Amino acid sequence: RRSPDLSDHPETLDRFRKEARHAGALSNPHVAQVYDYGPSGPNGSPFLVMEYVDGPSLADILVVDPIEPVRALDVISQAADGLSAAHRAGLVHRDVKPGNILISSAGVVKVTDFGIAYAAGQAPITGPGLVMGTTQYMAPERIAGGQGTGASDIYALGIVLHECLTGVPPHDGGPAEVMAAHLYLPLPPLPASVPPEVGELVARLTAKDPAARIGDALEVADLAAMLRDSLSGG
Repeated sequence: RRSPDLSDHPETLDRFRKEARHAGALSNPHVAQVYDYGPSGPNGSPFLVMEYVDGPSLADILVVDPIEPVRALDVISQAADGLSAAHRAGLVHRDVKPGNILISSAGVVKVTDFGIAYAAGQAPITGPGLVMGTTQYMAPERIAGGQGTGASDIYALGIVLHECLTGVPPHDGGPAEVMAAHLYLPLPPLPASVPPEVGELVARLTAKDPAARIGDALEVADLAAMLRDSLSGG
C-alpha cells in the first residue's frame, strides 16, 4: 500500500511506521498482517507490505446495500475478535470503521489500519482540542476529550453494526453536527425487519456511558457469534 505525494509529510511517515509496528506485533486471523515498511519506495512514497486480502472493504459492500442481520453479526464477531487481540496487547485502534474492515472472498474479516492506534494509558499524541479518527464512529467520551480505550473501539464497532443494518451511518451532517449527535442524540431506529435481539446488541455496544457497554471485545465476538448462529438456525 502506498501513499503517493505525501512522502515529505512527517505525520504520514509516522503513521505508516506506527501501523507497521502495531499490526506487525499482533498475531490474529482477523488482523491484516503487515510484513514490512519503507519510508521511500520506487516512486519516492512511503509504503507498507501487507497480506493480500482478496475481497472488498465493508465500506465497499455498504455502498450498494445494507447487509442482512446474520451476515452483519458474522462480520462484527470476526472484527471484534481481531480487536480483542489488539486490546490484549494494550493497543486501542481508534479508527474502527467500515473502510478499515476487509472481507476476503471466503468471508474472513480482517481489521486493518492501525496507523493511529496507540498504547492504552500513554500520553495523547495530538495537540489540545484535536482528535484522531473518523467522527461518524467516534465514541462520546473521545469527543468530550477523553483518551481512547477498548470501550471506545467497541462503541465504534456498534456504530458499524448499526450501519450494516441500515446501509448508512446513523448521524449525518458536518463534523460538529455528527459529534454533537454522538454526545446527545439516540441512534435512529433500525428497520422493522431487524430482530429485536440484534437491536439490543447494538444498544449494548453504543451506550453513551462506556461503563454501560459490553466491556470486552472477545465477549462481543462471542455474543455476536451466538446470536448469528441462533438466527441462522446453526
